[in-house]
Amino acid sequence: MATKSLYVAIITAWLFGGLPSMAATLSASDSRDTLFTQQSLDNLSIGGVFEALKRDMQYDNGGKTKLEAYNYYGYVGYDFLQWLTLFGTLGGCQAKCTEYDTLGNAKVKWSAGLNLKIWHFDFTDPSWIAGRCSIRAMGEYSQYQSGDTGTTKLQWQDIYASVTVNYEVFVSRMDDIDSYPYSLLLYVGPAFSKVDGKRETATQSDDFSEVHNIGIAAGADVFASHNLSIGGQLQYFFDQPTLSASVIYNF
Repeated sequence: MATKSLYVAIITAWLFGGLPSMAATLSASDSRDTLFTQQSLDNLSIGGVFEALKRDMQYDNGGKTKLEAYNYYGYVGYDFLQWLTLFGTLGGCQAKCTEYDTLGNAKVKWSAGLNLKIWHFDFTDPSWIAGRCSIRAMGEYSQYQSGDTGTTKLQWQDIYASVTVNYEVFVSRMDDIDSYPYSLLLYVGPAFSKVDGKRETATQSDDFSEVHNIGIAAGADVFASHNLSIGGQLQYFFDQPTLSASVIYNF
């Protein structure tokens, strides 16, 4: 009995005194019940986006430069109406603005915007082109920051808008939500982008803006199911292409 008591004392001392790296009590797996229960997340969308941005810029003094950035951020959208989605993004940005710069340390990128579903028409005949044609518009305000104080620091804002013609082809039918994959969505249309930014170093500060503000937006989304899409997008303002990839889940 004395030996058993000694073992219990040693194990207890090891668990509670021999783990200095433990900062809190481990959560017990005693129940799956919670204080609040969410029955539905209808109208909510979440996802992630990676973007490789390249744009021609011009300084206020007339000099030209290239803005390059890698942006990675989360996406949250909510359908307030069947034809209106408000969304926001938050993530990181690494950028440079001359060929001599190196990519700055990641700072914040955030945005807010809206999607409008303006018009649609369903084609049913002939069956080999059956699908939905639609017109959608999007507007977004974004803020970007990259770099460190004391070296090169970049920050800029972008006011963006686009109107696209979309065509979605379904594997079976629109109401057959058990089809996998569900559909392919293709879109293209004009885009507008107004950039105002600043490049700061230890010795000087230069303002810059976009060279071209009218361009083209195009992309493709593969719906692995009716509420999960994997997409790619191209923005081209007649200088350098900006490419992005996304994964979006719609509850």
